[in-house]
Amino acid sequence: MNLRSDLLRIQHFLHQALNVCNQTYKETGKGISRSGLNTLLPKLKKEHEWLKTDVYSQSLQQTSLNLSRAFINFFEKRAQYPKFKSKHGKQSVGFPRHVIIEVVKTIVNWSAAT
Repeated sequence: MNLRSDLLRIQHFLHQALNVCNQTYKETGKGISRSGLNTLLPKLKKEHEWLKTDVYSQSLQQTSLNLSRAFINFFEKRAQYPKFKSKHGKQSVGFPRHVIIEVVKTIVNWSAAT
């Protein structure tokens, strides 16, 4: 598997979740909880098969945790309102512990430990 494609897939989920958060905030003035964001996952996995097969669910759950933490920080006046992320800036992704990341030249690949 390729780290760059994983980053793009997780970024896609982040933007979908942020769209829902933005809409909810405009309508109610409140954010969505982490569990509320995690309830988006099954629906998105039905719409996008590659979220089910090509991305670790723990990575998606970590992304929803990060987004909910960003909204908590915003509501507690510790941070600015969460924004959409560009693929050209700093990027990060969380993987489960059993994943082995291998760097070959400038290409980063990962696989599940056996």
